[in-house]
Amino acid sequence: MVVELLEGGSVKYRGKIYNLTGKYYARNGKRLHRAVYEGEIGEIPKGFDVHHIDHNKHNNEPENLLALSRSDHIKLHAATSTWIGSDANLELMGTMQDLAKEWHGSAKGNEWHKKHYESMKDKLYRKINLTCMQCGKEYEGLYRKEQTHRFCGKNCKATYRRKSGVDNEERSCTVCSSKFTVNKYAIKKTCSKVCANEASSKTKLNKSNKEIKDEQ
Repeated sequence: MVVELLEGGSVKYRGKIYNLTGKYYARNGKRLHRAVYEGEIGEIPKGFDVHHIDHNKHNNEPENLLALSRSDHIKLHAATSTWIGSDANLELMGTMQDLAKEWHGSAKGNEWHKKHYESMKDKLYRKINLTCMQCGKEYEGLYRKEQTHRFCGKNCKATYRRKSGVDNEERSCTVCSSKFTVNKYAIKKTCSKVCANEASSKTKLNKSNKEIKDEQ
């Protein structure tokens, strides 16, 4: 064993005394399990935690220590926790959400949001020069981390979408049942002028027959 248990509850490692602070043994802010890992196993990768394999935080022998990324460490403890997902935990989370909602709607919360907005508005509404993907015209738009501005106006956006065919869909002609491609926002129901004329003639004939029947 590399960690020596002392009378009174403290432990000694490499000649240094570590005292129990909360759940962990520590000395001058340095936790014992991290000191043992670095001293007996090696460097702890940046952003990694040192996990107690048997979940006993007082067992700081090297064979009980494992370096895990912070996310993996959290997932491991969450999977074995009886607290996370319990009724008490869910009730506490609900209470915290209610309190947060109440604070954000309070006078202090509104004041904080106003100050935050004033400090961020120049970044939020910073304008930059952009080039329209349809007509090539240069225009001024708001800066976004993932730039979504691509067109100088709605007309160019609509023209680009029509030409690209991004809104196209396949339909069956109501007259001859042939397949044809058309913009999904169009009301077109026939594949050609011939079929359109035939459909129009049928509609007029049906309307005329209905009127005659109604008169009888």
